[in-house]
Amino acid sequence: MRKKAKKKSQFQHAQRRACQRYGLTVGPRKYEELCKKIQQQDCVFLEKQSNRVTMFAVQMEEQWLPVIYDKDRHSIVTFLPKQALDPYLDKLDEKAGKPS
Repeated sequence: MRKKAKKKSQFQHAQRRACQRYGLTVGPRKYEELCKKIQQQDCVFLEKQSNRVTMFAVQMEEQWLPVIYDKDRHSIVTFLPKQALDPYLDKLDEKAGKPS
């Protein structure tokens, strides 16, 4: 039961941060779509932060969003501020097929 409670609180936290930082409404369906993108590697790996937590960039509504993903719970923990992408712009350009 504890794992489910943690996953639910991560979902609620991620929803609040998506709204606060990007003005986006991320309902359960959209949240699962974004998690699935990460699971299917339809995203850009940015950095591993621990054995459990990794930073990725996922695309939503034509923009890259930096997220923290929990691999044990298969869930997005939070949406980071846009500035978190600054050190990784070359990776995003590469994924989009743009020359550096």
